[in-house]
Amino acid sequence: MKLSIEKVISLGFALALLILAFIGIVSYRTTAEFISVVEIRQHSQVLEKLEEIFSLRMTREGSVVTFITFFRY
Repeated sequence: MKLSIEKVISLGFALALLILAFIGIVSYRTTAEFISVVEIRQHSQVLEKLEEIFSLRMTREGSVVTFITFFRY
């Protein structure tokens, strides 16, 4: 079966569109996943900073209690 030049061009164009659509879908999914990972990382950094602040606060409160307990006048 011999295809005419118009059908060959149409098939080539359709194939190119399918390839571009596939690349677009893959790019979109990859970008969405990357944004999700970045948001999770930012949240974990905030949680780490809050844990550090809480730890420092607890240490300082313990130091104040120790000072008051042992160094009363």
